[in-house]
Amino acid sequence: MTLVNIKPLYISSSVQELVEKHCSIGDIDKHYSLFNYLSTSNNLYKQAAQYKSEGDLEKSYIYSIRFCSLLLEKLPKHPEYTKDVNKKSINDLKSKANQILSELESVKSVLDKGYILKVKEEERQKELERIKQEKIRKIEEENKRKLEEEKKRKEEEQRLREIEDELNQSIKIDAEKKKKNKDFIIDPSFVPPPEKEKPQPKLPPISLVEIPQDFATPATPATSTPANNIVKKPNIDSDEASKKYSKLRTINVDFKMFEDFMRLSENNTSRKIETCGILSGTLSNDVFTITTIIIPKQEGTTDTCNTIEEHEIFEYQLEHDLLTLGWVHTHPTQECFLSAVDLHTHCSYQYLLQEAIAVVIAPRSNPNFGIFRLTDPPGLETIQKCKLKSFHPHPPVNGVPVYTSCNHVKVSSGKFNGKVIDLRNKK
Repeated sequence: MTLVNIKPLYISSSVQELVEKHCSIGDIDKHYSLFNYLSTSNNLYKQAAQYKSEGDLEKSYIYSIRFCSLLLEKLPKHPEYTKDVNKKSINDLKSKANQILSELESVKSVLDKGYILKVKEEERQKELERIKQEKIRKIEEENKRKLEEEKKRKEEEQRLREIEDELNQSIKIDAEKKKKNKDFIIDPSFVPPPEKEKPQPKLPPISLVEIPQDFATPATPATSTPANNIVKKPNIDSDEASKKYSKLRTINVDFKMFEDFMRLSENNTSRKIETCGILSGTLSNDVFTITTIIIPKQEGTTDTCNTIEEHEIFEYQLEHDLLTLGWVHTHPTQECFLSAVDLHTHCSYQYLLQEAIAVVIAPRSNPNFGIFRLTDPPGLETIQKCKLKSFHPHPPVNGVPVYTSCNHVKVSSGKFNGKVIDLRNKK
């Protein structure tokens, strides 16, 4: 395995961070059967192998660590672990775990080298970004300086225009004053007529009346300030969005399998007895595909259905490289919904695989087909904490229902060949 064959690393920046943030797995819940945990272990192993084959070493490493931790550290504490019926399945998984453990060190070495290159590239990109931002800053400063210089130049031009206007106005006023003074010159030979009652003395000659040169002072004009031009910072944000690791992966399923399942369930349905099956399939390019519905040995009533001989399910899945992706069951007498018992059953699936689905087929109801999952939050945590048995209410939590229809499932019709395997008559 070489670095050029792996996908770009996108989840973490070091193996230590990858392990601390993504590889931990919770303690087992003894209320869930060992079958659930064996199926989960197998799911983890299959996903680790698939991601490795696709070159996604980070996810492969995550699922490998989870697989080994669950199988070798957690499962031995389960009360059903030592039962003889489970020994073969456990030994098969241990063999796979030993194989993974022998390869983990080399995978870690490749990841370490990849993270070194990734960190160097990130540092290079940061330096390029710093240089880019520095150039932008200098351009902005230069633009600001030019704007200030332009503003000062325009202010100076405006000031000179105002001085020139004042001077022209003063010259104009002086000219008008001189003209007015000329019109008012008195003839020195003029002698006013004597008064009849009182003789008037002769007036001496009158000289030209002079008017001060600064007779009028022009008003100071208002100063106008030019508008500033705004330089916008270029957008340097990347349009490329990184893929979010926690997003639910798509599940593809062909509806024809459910029609086949209903035909095999007809005997129970006619007697108003529930029938259940295990949804199994594969993973490729981060997409699950349900390829097989396994109908196990079971015990049913009008409103319950319990699987038995669960090791047969697991052995079939191991033999055919199948993942557990959820479950399907009928409601012969009820509507299409998840009862409290159904919610607790599905919790064991979704707790171990977040994409796991619960399919309900209710032939006498409208609608008669539904694909559901627990809301997360608050449904998954609510059901995990609930210790009640049998049928009991689970109202919405703060207005949010505890389960909902799925939007990560794509249902087609006749696009691929799925099959239904009936183990009920297996000897």
